[in-house]
Amino acid sequence: MKKDILLLVGGMVVLLSAFVLLGGEGVFSKEKGLSAINASELALKYIEDNFTQGKVEVEVASTSEESGVYKIDLSIEGETFSSYISKDGKLFFPEGLLVAESIGGAQQYEQTIGGFRKTEDETCFEDGKPVVYSFSSATCPYCELQRPVLDSVIDKFGDSVVFKDIIDSEEGMDVMLQYGDGSVPMLVAGCNYVRSGANTDGSEERNNQDIDIISAHICKITNNNPAEVCGGLEELTNQII
Repeated sequence: MKKDILLLVGGMVVLLSAFVLLGGEGVFSKEKGLSAINASELALKYIEDNFTQGKVEVEVASTSEESGVYKIDLSIEGETFSSYISKDGKLFFPEGLLVAESIGGAQQYEQTIGGFRKTEDETCFEDGKPVVYSFSSATCPYCELQRPVLDSVIDKFGDSVVFKDIIDSEEGMDVMLQYGDGSVPMLVAGCNYVRSGANTDGSEERNNQDIDIISAHICKITNNNPAEVCGGLEELTNQII
């Protein structure tokens, strides 16, 4: 169960509002912002309301100040993991990543446009077509933002590629963990291009931009097929490494 919870919340940056969740100006000190105690309450309430919903026991094991934010150790079913929350209560990192320990400890991919990273792997195929994986969860707010974008892309390419639209399932878990850390949403285009997180705020303009960006990466692995989709994306496609 702990693995399932971490799969849902790990790696995401969540926007919080302490005024809404905890109520009133008393939550804050005008000089110091959110108190350590209220930061713990805020993080705990967010996880309980949006993920565990009373089905899993979650407790705050300890709270401390670290690197300008609050570090909150959460105990889930007797196991502890660390999360972080900004002192103003606006940003919550359900699972922290220590950069210094990560460098050289995981595969490093070259960054390309639209938040995608380029792998060194061969294109993966199924039935002679490139495979595009989408990993998401029904309880993930960023997945919900990306959903209209993904639906449009799937509709545009039809059966030109094999789409694996994986929602709250262990299908393709080997691919997910090969290229990411288990966080969602995550896209893997042909095992060549990988992106974690949504690249839209839900507005029509940002949605259309992201539809083109994702489509351009797919065009890159299909050698610009189908032409009716890829024909107008040459400028974007040429920017992709």
